[in-house]
Amino acid sequence: MSVPTAAPNIAVAVGPFEIFVDPNMHEVTHFCLPRLLPLLKHTTSFFHEVIEFYEETLSTRFPYTCYKQVFVDMAYSDIAPYASMTICSLYLLTNKRVIDQTPVTRQLLAQAVAQQFFGCFISMNSWCDAWLPKGLATYLCSHYRSKSFGNNALRYSIAKDMREVCDHEQQVGPVVLDPSVVRDVASYLPMKSPHTTSPIYSAIYEKKAHLIMRMLALKIGTVFMFQVLNKLLTLASNASKMKFSANAWSNMLISTSSFLKCISSVTGKDCGTFVEQWVHQGGVARFVGSFVFNRKRNVVEIELRQDWTAKGTMKYAGPLTIMIQELDGTFPHTFMIEENKTRFEITCHSKSRRQKKKKIPLSTNEEVEMNLDDTELAFL
Repeated sequence: MSVPTAAPNIAVAVGPFEIFVDPNMHEVTHFCLPRLLPLLKHTTSFFHEVIEFYEETLSTRFPYTCYKQVFVDMAYSDIAPYASMTICSLYLLTNKRVIDQTPVTRQLLAQAVAQQFFGCFISMNSWCDAWLPKGLATYLCSHYRSKSFGNNALRYSIAKDMREVCDHEQQVGPVVLDPSVVRDVASYLPMKSPHTTSPIYSAIYEKKAHLIMRMLALKIGTVFMFQVLNKLLTLASNASKMKFSANAWSNMLISTSSFLKCISSVTGKDCGTFVEQWVHQGGVARFVGSFVFNRKRNVVEIELRQDWTAKGTMKYAGPLTIMIQELDGTFPHTFMIEENKTRFEITCHSKSRRQKKKKIPLSTNEEVEMNLDDTELAFL
């Protein structure tokens, strides 16, 4: 292998495989067990689009000169990415008559390719930095999922993951992405080693890493986020060409501090406070709110109360965006949360109309017809 690779990212697969070279991208080779070649060809017919999408999105080439997908029986997991190769479960192979498994397989194979960039080519510096390659790879894959399956499917997946993370933290305990500075956390087993974390915790950990990465991308901007990823890959690619300079290979490792430094150099923004709040400590922000529409003043009176005494919760201080769906469209409002109990007043843009039905533009650029009851506010 011409690229410097960490030992855990090296794997070998041996078996009586049938070989299929991708007709659209000859650097990619697929392997399967005997008599499964028709399924393999159908399953991987889309695969070249994934690599092309990632290369275009990241503005950089695939980090390896070739890529191999090996479908084996009794695999330990659905996908196991290694440097320039992924070992996949045999059950991911699909038939053209069975469409239910197709989106699941495509998402997993796309996730495996994303982990070639972040996870195999750029590895974590230590276990405490594992949230970075896991979060970056899933964040990159989410853009492909949005392109292939639509934005609604991605939003549903994010909402589902968010609910699972919140439920786990409030029922079991906080999930700390970078436990390097954590001294005392209510956990049965230490979190600073992969050997002492449960499979359930690891699954929630990966989902939270993706959610926090999306929050960070919203904070600095999607365009800047991909510029940061491009710089990380460029530095790693330059380092990989220095065969006899092990000191330069540090750019092929990613840590929380180096990631923050890269963000600062690209965007000029300091995300230290964000990382301190969402990465170095666990828990979820829990708000209890109510609102009243004042028709005479044409304002929405909102009262928010923060509850950080419950298990798995944390005290949040910072911006909070509230979106109000009015008759004339969706209007976002951002407020600063500083105290436990906060009141806001938001002036509505829409005027009262005495009509029963109206087509209302939503934030998704769609229009829905709603029955009106002489009100300006549809929902909050």
